[in-house]
Amino acid sequence: MVTGPVECVAGAPELACAAAVDGAAAEGIPVDGAGGVPVDGAGASAERFRDVMRHFPTGVTVLTTTGPEGPHGMTANAVMSVSLDPPTLLVAIHRRARTHAIVRAVPTFTVNILAADQRDHAELFARTDPEEDPFLCAGWAPSPVTGNPVLDRSLAVLDCRVERRLAVADHTLVVGSVVGTSVGRPDAGPMVFARREFCEVGHFGGK
Repeated sequence: MVTGPVECVAGAPELACAAAVDGAAAEGIPVDGAGGVPVDGAGASAERFRDVMRHFPTGVTVLTTTGPEGPHGMTANAVMSVSLDPPTLLVAIHRRARTHAIVRAVPTFTVNILAADQRDHAELFARTDPEEDPFLCAGWAPSPVTGNPVLDRSLAVLDCRVERRLAVADHTLVVGSVVGTSVGRPDAGPMVFARREFCEVGHFGGK
C-alpha cells in the first residue's frame, strides 16, 4: 500500500516508478506534478511553527551533567547524530532551561535515551520548577567515563565531550564527541514524542 506522496528518483527502475505512481493515483494520493501539498509562503509565527513541528516524531532523552553543586538534568528531544567518523552528536538547549548555564560551563554531558516505559523519567526531568530534586526520585549511577548521571533502565546512553557551543536564536547548540556508549536494554522499544504527547512505537522489533 502506498502511504504518502510519491516522487520518481533519478536512476530508479522505470517500471517500479510507474507502478508506484499508478498506485498512489489509485488511492487518491498526490504525486509530483499533480497538486501536492499547498504551502503558505507568508512565513510562520512561533505558534504556527510549533504546530507544524508537532507532526515530526522524535526520540526522548534526558540530558545529564555534573556541576559544582551536583548533578543536573533535563528532558530533551532536540538531539541528533551529526557524524559517524568521528562519532558526534548535537543537542539544542533553550537558554531559559535550568540546565543551560551548567552545560555552558562543563566539559562533558550525557544523553540517556529513554525506553517506552520511562514516561515517569521524561515527565520528572521536564518540570521547569520541580518541588524536589529529580535525582532523589530517579535511580541513577555515575558514568565510569564522565561521572555524569546514568539513569536506571535507560534504553541506551551516550557520554559526550563538549567540542563546540553555538548560539542560535533562543537556543544554544552543543556539539559533543562521543566518548562512551552503552545499550542497556536492546529489546526495549524507544519512547517517542509526537503531537505534544509521549508515546511508543507500535510493533517495535527491537533490532
